[in-house]
Amino acid sequence: MKNNTISKHFILIGIAIILHVQAFANWRCKDSIPQKKSLYGVYASSNSYYAIGLSGTIIKSTDQGESWSIQNSGTTNSLYAADFPSDTLGFVVGKSGVALKTIDGGQNWFALDSRTTRYLYGIDFINDSIGFAVGSSGRIIKTKTSGTYWYIQTSNTSNSLYGVCFTSDIVGYAVGDMGTLLKTIDGGVTWSIQISPVTKALNDVYFTDANTGFAVGDSGCIIKTTNAGLNWQDISISSTNNLEAINFSHPDTAYIVGTSGTILNSTDAGNTWKSMPSCSSSTLRSLAFQANNTGLIVGNYGKILEKISIEQYLIDSINTVKKNQLDSIKNANDFLIFPNPAISTINIYKKNITATEIYIYNLQGFIVSKETVTGETSTIDVSYLKKGLYIVSLTDNRKIIYSNYFLKK
Repeated sequence: MKNNTISKHFILIGIAIILHVQAFANWRCKDSIPQKKSLYGVYASSNSYYAIGLSGTIIKSTDQGESWSIQNSGTTNSLYAADFPSDTLGFVVGKSGVALKTIDGGQNWFALDSRTTRYLYGIDFINDSIGFAVGSSGRIIKTKTSGTYWYIQTSNTSNSLYGVCFTSDIVGYAVGDMGTLLKTIDGGVTWSIQISPVTKALNDVYFTDANTGFAVGDSGCIIKTTNAGLNWQDISISSTNNLEAINFSHPDTAYIVGTSGTILNSTDAGNTWKSMPSCSSSTLRSLAFQANNTGLIVGNYGKILEKISIEQYLIDSINTVKKNQLDSIKNANDFLIFPNPAISTINIYKKNITATEIYIYNLQGFIVSKETVTGETSTIDVSYLKKGLYIVSLTDNRKIIYSNYFLKK
């Protein structure tokens, strides 16, 4: 068919140019999910991914999320956070103070006495022996014995705590309700309340080095410190969506996930953030990356998303239109971009295609334009764009239904 010829030509041109530029990151929903229970956390060891969630769910993948095995957690309590100090040693915490440990890469899990019945939402191990967990009503617990014995620390707050992160053996941070920010400089012996620029709940905290850290929270809340928590700057985005987790795949590249399928991306070390299209409208709870630049996002109803390259993104877009729009797109004239190459404006013509928004990406994966579809033809200003190849995607309720390209001169 004529349409298939155009599609193949598009893919070949895209890949030929992409080989000379930085890889694009997008996210694709996975189908290989062994259960539909909500997933609240995901962790990447050097060779495996672990996802945890509702009713004691623990699943493991050794092939970058292509397939998953269900593990026996021995509990029906929901599990909220995990940490693996090594490939074989791991810890999980959750509802009613449940704490679990594995020493064989998840083949077997056994229960620990956390000495609390409060919910535990966050966990961070400094090494194989020393770790911290935080939870409801200001609970902080610490172990020096690889989970054999835990003791309760004084947090100086009754607000629930959702995230914890240590930057050294003695310096750590915890975040929670009402903008709560805590810091310890003595390995948790004492915790001090920091001045917070926000009063919204903070759901996660992440430090890239001893000085630079981020916390994310409700209603688009993002705060940042560059002086080890002495001061925090409010860099929130305008959004009603709650931000649940933050992680870095590279020193300059970070992602945030949240409610309503929210995915934010930063390529300047967290200074600015841009929204990315999402294949899910579910709440996305957690994300993790391996050293080989693969990544996974997990969320409600067993939702799992994988990080893909621009090559795969383009191929997926074409395959999607072949599968879902083959009857309506009869020939190349049903989707046109002109003039192409373009200097100042492009016209996007669509016929018999249901689409609500137009996204334009550069080859680094940044969204450079987002427009609402206005009838069969939409005119977009591209005069401000640098010279190069750009990807145009038509979306319907944030689902990508067709993609093409244009060259900016």
